[in-house]
Amino acid sequence: MSQMERIEACYQHTVLKYLSSSAMTNTSLRERLKMHEKQRTQVSNLIRDAIDAGRIKRKDPTSASVKFAEYIPYWV
Repeated sequence: MSQMERIEACYQHTVLKYLSSSAMTNTSLRERLKMHEKQRTQVSNLIRDAIDAGRIKRKDPTSASVKFAEYIPYWV
């Protein structure tokens, strides 16, 4: 997958989680992409790229916690 396809997959996963009354997390995205726990950093980088691209945003922007961060689509 190209980087743009990965960002789009992250966005689509975030939308699906939002529509099911939940929020996307690093763990949920890792499970969706069938990645191992050791690849947590790669998923974090993908999430950061999706935020930079304006596709997703943090559910609680005032929270300082990165480990337990939740993400929602940009249009919420």
